[in-house]
Amino acid sequence: MTEQPPESPTDSQAQHEQDSSSSLKKRKIPTWVWAVAGVIGLFAVIFGGGDEETAPVASDGDDQNTTTTTPSTPAKKLSTKEQITRLVSESVDEENNRGQTTIREVDVVKQANGGWGVFTEFNASENLTNNLTKSGIEKTTSEIYIALYTSKYDVRSASVAAYFPLVDKYGNEKDGVVYKSILDQSEAKKVNFAADESYLKLDILPRVWTTTLVHPDFR
Repeated sequence: MTEQPPESPTDSQAQHEQDSSSSLKKRKIPTWVWAVAGVIGLFAVIFGGGDEETAPVASDGDDQNTTTTTPSTPAKKLSTKEQITRLVSESVDEENNRGQTTIREVDVVKQANGGWGVFTEFNASENLTNNLTKSGIEKTTSEIYIALYTSKYDVRSASVAAYFPLVDKYGNEKDGVVYKSILDQSEAKKVNFAADESYLKLDILPRVWTTTLVHPDFR
């Protein structure tokens, strides 16, 4: 039988430390330790965001103190001339099919015997034929007369002139008057403005107003 050599103090100490280490790993951690750790973690969550900036919340009182009311500027009251001018402008399309502003000019003049005289010039649209272009001119002319003589304003006389491109004998093109008419209040009062709209514009009114100028191409 072989005799085992006696253990050295160093070997005995290492074995003791190994046994102690194993026992530490197996030792159960008391419940109160987990409880203390949980409380510490909760405090860290609650008080740990101190470095983050938070926007101040304004109270109702602050809103009332900082809100200012700007008084609205009252709308400028238009004169009767300006109101009639706007009425005429709004009675037709803003632009014709040639890219021009439809209304060239509206001249509102106080009449010697009272009331108003309204003289309008407009840029006519172009159509496939001269006859269709003329019909378009008469339609726009009617729209202006209807707006004037169904309004609240005392219009005693009105005239409408239509402008359209003309070419002179030298080949130069320039807009000129191709159709002009006059309608007085005395004749306008006889018109049934409640008639069919298309019939009123293209048939009734053109037969009532006085045509003072028609370009040869539109006759």
